[in-house]
Amino acid sequence: MPSRGKPFCLGLWSVSVPICRAALSISSGYESFLVNIRQRIVVEESNIIDEALQSGVAQPCDSMRDGPFCRGLPTGTLPNHWPFTIDSIIPQHLFGEDTGEGDGTHRQAMETLNRFLETYYNPREGMKRLAMEGRLDLRRVPLAGDMPRAFSRGLPAGIQASWHGAWQPSHGPRLDSTSGVVTALRVNGAVTKLRFSRAVVVRHLRLHPPLDSGSASRLVVRGRKAGLEVWSSGHDHGGASSDMWPLCGVGDTALCKFTDDQFHFCRILSSYRETVTVAWQDGDERHRVLHWKHVRTLGGIPCTARRKNRSLSSENLWRDLAQSTKSVDEVSFTVPEGEFGWLLGEIVVAVEVPGDVNVDAKAGLDTSLNVVQVLPNTRSMISDISGAAVVYDADDMLERGLRVRREWQAEAVHAWDESELRKGPKVGEGPHRVNMGNGRSVEAFQQFLRSLSADSELSLSWLPAHISPYQLVSEVTVLVNSLSASVKEVKKHTHFESFFGALWDRTHSLDALHVTFERWRRSTIMQTEAEHPFTVGQLWKGRYFCTQGPTSVTLNITSVESDIVADLRFQFQPRIQDSKAQGAVGTFTVGGRFESEGRFLSLEPVPGSWKQRPSNFVMVGLSGVVSQRSGELRYAGSVPLSGCDSFVLSPQKAADEASTSQAQHTRNDLLAYRAVLRGLNQAVDGARARWRRSLEDVISQKDSTKKSVSTQVAQLVETAKNQGLLSFTTEEGGELVVQIGGN
Repeated sequence: MPSRGKPFCLGLWSVSVPICRAALSISSGYESFLVNIRQRIVVEESNIIDEALQSGVAQPCDSMRDGPFCRGLPTGTLPNHWPFTIDSIIPQHLFGEDTGEGDGTHRQAMETLNRFLETYYNPREGMKRLAMEGRLDLRRVPLAGDMPRAFSRGLPAGIQASWHGAWQPSHGPRLDSTSGVVTALRVNGAVTKLRFSRAVVVRHLRLHPPLDSGSASRLVVRGRKAGLEVWSSGHDHGGASSDMWPLCGVGDTALCKFTDDQFHFCRILSSYRETVTVAWQDGDERHRVLHWKHVRTLGGIPCTARRKNRSLSSENLWRDLAQSTKSVDEVSFTVPEGEFGWLLGEIVVAVEVPGDVNVDAKAGLDTSLNVVQVLPNTRSMISDISGAAVVYDADDMLERGLRVRREWQAEAVHAWDESELRKGPKVGEGPHRVNMGNGRSVEAFQQFLRSLSADSELSLSWLPAHISPYQLVSEVTVLVNSLSASVKEVKKHTHFESFFGALWDRTHSLDALHVTFERWRRSTIMQTEAEHPFTVGQLWKGRYFCTQGPTSVTLNITSVESDIVADLRFQFQPRIQDSKAQGAVGTFTVGGRFESEGRFLSLEPVPGSWKQRPSNFVMVGLSGVVSQRSGELRYAGSVPLSGCDSFVLSPQKAADEASTSQAQHTRNDLLAYRAVLRGLNQAVDGARARWRRSLEDVISQKDSTKKSVSTQVAQLVETAKNQGLLSFTTEEGGELVVQIGGN
């Protein structure tokens, strides 16, 4: 049995493929190893195609059973045989024919398998697990009244389901052409949840957009386990006249461009007009906000494309939003935009059961397995899947005549209006750039808290249906309490905005907060709070914080036609205690488009626009939100560069008309609600101030380290000059020889 550090043959292929191909027989020990590996190469049920159902396709054979020459001869330039080792480790029926060029899906599969064998492979871990499946029998739900809090009819034995939120039994359209009208559960609120007594794998979860809806609506489904998000799915319904479907959506696995200019696996967490927030498959927390043009499908198609919806019949609008490889104990349904009324028409779950007949079948098993998962278009990645997941391994695929689904490519692709994309703010590049996006941000979150805590009748109107003030305050408190960052987290994220975004996306269930924030951000009332805030000749003044310390900044607006264009002037004055630092003044041009939705403005530097450039300074942009406070306009947000933080700007002349507040008689509970939100808003300021101090300490430590190293090098050079030759051992155990003069 090969060791974990030296996987059989795979490492050899990468440097000498012909050697492996020349082997026509292998020992029984290696045969067992290869069989074990084939069982670790799996395809999810939703990603397979049954070729046996297609006319004219011959049943495939299995080289493990029928010999290495059972399959048709290759048509390429390779030798006319497929040796057992090549056919077994990287199956032709999954990844296609190897071109012999060392590229394409074969190369990617080989790299994935090498990494899997070195890090994750455990020969004692068996793949075949037993599972018990059950379909919730919605026909037994009484149509009169609300959904019972506990209803589990049809689920596997020992599984209890509890329903939270505004669920209403209702009739729904047929699921397919062979079924009749179904009993469905209507989502009547912004947040509803389904909880299970123990972890299950959701194999099917079919939902339908609101019936007779003429407006857009968005549904986001999240699967959680022990409070942490495991998977998510989304469905954007464009209304009754919508005939275009997006290629990429929330929860999809895609290819995303990192700062190394390479595309890597990612999962889409949230989407906005210009940007998308992703989670990297390798767990990297950096650079998770990308421009849509940097996101592609697994087939390499830009996500800025659309596909034509062939049919707009009711059954065609049912979508299966389940992700059936991981176990969860809670599924939440949120409607952050548009009408409620989504219909849940089918839910099928499975649980893992013991293989030993002497063990109680109701015993709670929830194991996970590391596998190489083959995705559409035969890309592969390492995943951990539940023992109850429905997957097919390489042998299953071969024996049953199954193939990996190829991503839709044949139909006409309708791209977004590229001219509209060009009008938007250009997302910067580079490893030190921190993309903010036009969705959630620290400043937008604080404005949200100010709106909800204002002495106005609107303060409670922002709460969607079936979300209570107590529920919202509880979730805001959880998020704010998480903002106290350790030094390790400061070093990891380098920017408070990045740290906040990671918490926003991964903190325990914040459904009520997310939905309320999105509906507040998209509301027409908030959009009109700061209409047309910029005028030509207007001068905005304020300051921002970067590594050099607080810096004064002014914006002189020069154009407001299509984009906002301004001359940005900054002036840095060193602290009194820093006697060696010198002041600096610089001016350059910035530009960007003002988004009325969310009142977001990202001003990016115009390349080559320096009008006054000090040494050791680079151009930086501003990403923030425009609002009104006490009747005055305010543009605030973050400087999107590692090592920088927030900025605040206001027009030089305050508005002539200040808002007036009228005294109102307010209930004591509402006063307490507003007071708590104001206190939480102040806590965000405190967390940001502590972050800034920690960041300054980290930067000063780096500077001290650099100075120390420079001093040591200078001393070594001086010693070398005196002795002519110096040899010493480094901390890593190496030897460094310094020779001055001579040959």
